[in-house]
Amino acid sequence: PPRSTLFPYTTLFRSGDGTYSASYQPKKAGDYTLDVTLSGANIKDAPFDVKVAPGAVVAGNTTADGDGLKRVVAGETGEFSVQTRDANNNNVVSGGAAIAGKLDGPGDVKVDVKDNDDGTYAGSYVPTVAGDYKLDVTFGGDSIADSPFSVLVVPAAPSAANSVASGDGIASANTDDKATFAIQTKDQFDNNCVEGGADITVALSGADDVTGDVKDNGDGTYSVEYQATKAGDYKLDVKLGGDDIKDAPFTIKVDPGDRKSTRLNSSHRTDL
Repeated sequence: PPRSTLFPYTTLFRSGDGTYSASYQPKKAGDYTLDVTLSGANIKDAPFDVKVAPGAVVAGNTTADGDGLKRVVAGETGEFSVQTRDANNNNVVSGGAAIAGKLDGPGDVKVDVKDNDDGTYAGSYVPTVAGDYKLDVTFGGDSIADSPFSVLVVPAAPSAANSVASGDGIASANTDDKATFAIQTKDQFDNNCVEGGADITVALSGADDVTGDVKDNGDGTYSVEYQATKAGDYKLDVKLGGDDIKDAPFTIKVDPGDRKSTRLNSSHRTDL
């Protein structure tokens, strides 16, 4: 903090009876030295040590920071910190301010705020539903600087127990055509995963052993195709990271194809 003979904006009032009144209004909090002189010499006990404390909290000058204001993984803790400031942007150094947070979006999420008793506050929340949210951080009901914040909650890691398969290929197939189906990976909270890279394996066992071809679509979905060459009953294993996905393994009936039936009928007519 600056040291000066008089604070900026000091006003002197002469009363006419040998006494003087002075006033000043510093804008920056901190420790100061106040010189009071008479004809260039300090008066008794001068200079004086003056401690300027921050003023009252102002919502518009109070700020927040942290990853929890931007992006959070479902099931993990979103964290942010708040620094209260006064009208002159001095950091407030005492607690007790009515700081609160509210998260609006696809899920109902409670925001906890802890008073650190030093002018700062720690905010935290744990979302489980993925999507776009607005986090409004307030003081006394008024939004702080830059609030509300846009927060993206992204899905957690894929969960085999929640991931699902759909399509004709998980129920039936024939020996003529490739059977197909799709897989949607989901996290433990049933959010659709939106990124690829999961370890998906598909295997058909029964009258013959067949390995399915899995295509990663890069968006949390996977396209699968397989072709059995022998008719019969099969078990279709669909695994994520070595674990069965939801409702797997599936029971598949592979029927003879039309082309095989045509060849058999043609053969019978030739024999006749």
